[in-house]
Amino acid sequence: MTMVPINHTNRYAVEIFVDKYWAGDVTRHSGGGAANCCYPGLKDWSKPVTVKWIWGWEEDPRRP
Repeated sequence: MTMVPINHTNRYAVEIFVDKYWAGDVTRHSGGGAANCCYPGLKDWSKPVTVKWIWGWEEDPRRP
């Protein structure tokens, strides 16, 4: 299964992972134009997966 990151925020989302598989990076208000291969899927689709990412801080007005 391919993974397609899409970002609807004003901040960068980098190092996106679905479980232990890298899904890519995406800039602000972008994404959807490419897919990253591959998430092998689940044996039991009733169990959740973990999605992690790091927000870019360079455009965060609360940071110096």
